Amino acid sequence: MDNSRENWKAVSRHLFDGNFGLERETMRIDEKGALAQSAHPFASSGHISRDFSENQTEFITGIRQTPEAVCEELEQLHRRALRKLSAHPGGPEYLWPFSNPPQIFSDNDNPVAQFNGDSRWKTEYRKYLKGKYGSRLMLYSGVHVNFSFSEEFLQALYEQCCIGIEDRTSFVNHVYLDLNAWGTRYAWLVVYLTAASPVYHSSLTGGRDERGITGTEAGDASGAPGTTARPEKTDADGAPGASDESAGSGAIETSGAPRASDESAGSGAIETSGTVVSRYASPRCGWDGYWNTFDPILDYSDLGSYVESILKYVESGALLYPAELYYPVRIKPMGRYSLDTLLHYGVNHIEFRTVDANPFEPTGVCVEDVRFLHLLILYLLFRPDRKFTEEEQKQALADMKTAALMDDGTILSNGLSVHDSAARALAEIQRFFLEREMGEADRTRVMKTLEYQKAKLVRGGRYVDRVAADFAEDYQDRGLALAKKYAAELLG
Repeated sequence: MDNSRENWKAVSRHLFDGNFGLERETMRIDEKGALAQSAHPFASSGHISRDFSENQTEFITGIRQTPEAVCEELEQLHRRALRKLSAHPGGPEYLWPFSNPPQIFSDNDNPVAQFNGDSRWKTEYRKYLKGKYGSRLMLYSGVHVNFSFSEEFLQALYEQCCIGIEDRTSFVNHVYLDLNAWGTRYAWLVVYLTAASPVYHSSLTGGRDERGITGTEAGDASGAPGTTARPEKTDADGAPGASDESAGSGAIETSGAPRASDESAGSGAIETSGTVVSRYASPRCGWDGYWNTFDPILDYSDLGSYVESILKYVESGALLYPAELYYPVRIKPMGRYSLDTLLHYGVNHIEFRTVDANPFEPTGVCVEDVRFLHLLILYLLFRPDRKFTEEEQKQALADMKTAALMDDGTILSNGLSVHDSAARALAEIQRFFLEREMGEADRTRVMKTLEYQKAKLVRGGRYVDRVAADFAEDYQDRGLALAKKYAAELLG
């Protein structure tokens, strides 16, 4: 999009308008902290669903016009669920506060979700995923943030910027496609700022070490997808950057948390009393996470080409359904997701999929992070259109997975460390907003949101540092205590 003051002024009246939706996944646990084995108890609710398994609860908000309103609805949904779980016939149940699961006693601890009638295919699809990727990866839970621009904003943008695009629907598709490309380029920043999963119970890996972040293995014994080799990194002077070996140099030191030596972290992680201090800040977003067995290359030139580039993976057998495309950012139509609907009706909203559950929030979501994603979207909207090449797409996915490491000194494809890249990105975003006209209240809100994110750049300031400090000694028991504490707080 043309980054001009004229274009900004034309849309500034509706700049902070928008539509927000949240999806938060979590695992139901019993009173002892084990994964609940009861059937999904919210069958009649359209806003409290399940994801892969019967015990993986998913909260789905409606569409709200502010980050505050959508976070408030998410809290209401949690209260509704916890009221029912507190009176469960088999004993009270709770909601696990982390993206990483609690202790796993058996591969059957997360039974495939059971759907009946016309939805029976959902159960069969989950069985297919279990066979292809293994059941352990399905235990990861996260947060998806959905956003769409207001109709007034899009109309103002169309009237000002529709050069060469006469049809409004095509223009809107172009806006979201370009935003999807830029969002994927900046997925590493979202991961870095919202990662909150540096510890887990050793049962997650079945006693095996975390696999290396590079290499060409096709998968491990559980059927988890393998990783692809990262592109060679160079620093600003053209010298080789951090090697793959140094990139896996382990966890960073945190207050009260053990520091991984290069030797121990090179083998995967540190384990104490069943608790593993991971090399990852977010295992689900890292090189060992829940990704396809190949790097998807998509065509962003227009919506038809984008859809075709996904369909080619289905036609080749690499994917069973388009929904199996595991990508950090996704554009979606109104209603149920399908490529036919997307192509016929156009893009309705964009979805960011790499946010971890925040264990310091009773609902797993911090409103400041939702506010920041809105600012990031606005910043990216006004970045210039640029072809998203195959090499750039591979680098973007590699950078995202690298940013999921605890070691934020690791080098990204731009030649800078993850930490320094984040500092530079936040400074650029702040400069972008400071240079533009807006009301004093809006400017104050923008600066507050950015200051919240910039505070994470200070050593010990990220969610992962606090989680490692608080839970490295006993992830399971302290996680259970936290789940019960949040239940009591929300039920009041």
